[in-house]
Amino acid sequence: MKIVLDTNIIISAILFRGNPEKVFDLCLEGNNIKGCICPELLAELLSKLKYKFEVQDNEIEIIKDMIISRFEYMLVFNKEDICRDEKDNIILDLAGCCSADYLITGDRDLLVLKKIKSTRIITPAGFLSKIK
Repeated sequence: MKIVLDTNIIISAILFRGNPEKVFDLCLEGNNIKGCICPELLAELLSKLKYKFEVQDNEIEIIKDMIISRFEYMLVFNKEDICRDEKDNIILDLAGCCSADYLITGDRDLLVLKKIKSTRIITPAGFLSKIK
């Protein structure tokens, strides 16, 4: 199963725990759930960690290396214009390019879409309830 995690889910997993951490850990375990990420989302994640949350450079490098080694890292070529917040289109593009089963987010602009092509858009709690 392939999933895409919104950057805010990864940030919540790293800094605040809870359901986002449980979903993130499933991606790191490398069993039957594979997380997917692209350069644009990784850059957004690292930038937010550094400038918004003041995470130290050495910790950011550890996070970057962990994600690159355990997630499917891919370039995104399709450019959709679906979401009302155009900054969110990149995550929809990634989900389409990697044929993700789920896009995990807490962003209402994405959640209202519910499904794009074969990708279901769901919260971390909703995802965890589906896989139990």
